[in-house]
Amino acid sequence: MSDAPDKESELAAIAAQSDERARDAGIAALKSLWKGEGEFDRTLGRVKELVGTLPAERFEAANGMRFPDGTPLFSDPVALQWLADPARTEKEIQGLPTDSRALEQVVEKRIAAIEAAGKYQRNDAFERELQHLYRVRERFNT
Repeated sequence: MSDAPDKESELAAIAAQSDERARDAGIAALKSLWKGEGEFDRTLGRVKELVGTLPAERFEAANGMRFPDGTPLFSDPVALQWLADPARTEKEIQGLPTDSRALEQVVEKRIAAIEAAGKYQRNDAFERELQHLYRVRERFNT
């Protein structure tokens, strides 16, 4: 008799615990950033609303995406800050890839586009998005 199912269960439990720790750490980090009266709930609600527009299969795929260190995309405070930016649109969310490598490429292309546009025009929304994207890029390189 094999103990493979027991080993699989053990690994699944370890992964679930790791995901829970990542989620808890992400929530703590975001609460320290979004401190205003109701700001955490309001901002996280915006992220959930945007992500909730994804079709079920795309949501499941995106929900399974992880940064190289294993942190789930939707538990990472840097990714959630980018998603929470008021400039994010439903159209952008719908167009997000559902695998980490493709998402990293989208981030790089968007950074390049904003940096190129910044040579001719600057505005607060572009600057804010660029700073978020730099932090997301950094997460892919950790």
